[in-house]
Amino acid sequence: MRDYARVEVVSGKLMTHEAGELTLPRGAEVVVLHIKTRGDSVRLFTHTAEPIARVSGRPTFGCTEFVFRFETPLTEIGVARVQQTIDGWLAPVS
Repeated sequence: MRDYARVEVVSGKLMTHEAGELTLPRGAEVVVLHIKTRGDSVRLFTHTAEPIARVSGRPTFGCTEFVFRFETPLTEIGVARVQQTIDGWLAPVS
């Protein structure tokens, strides 16, 4: 059983969202604990920088796995372009 949320983004579109116990408020700061790349995907395992309030009980830290899938293999895109693309996908919508 997974005790963290999972978010999958394919070509900039949210495809799956498996909720965890907590809901991160907009603007919550997360720290990347682990990065894994394979083929056409980047996985970021993150942890909240500060405890998050819960409906019941004491505040706690939350973990989320972000999976970003590209249409092109990462080796053909390049590190800078991959980072720039993910930054764009994560940018707040106004």
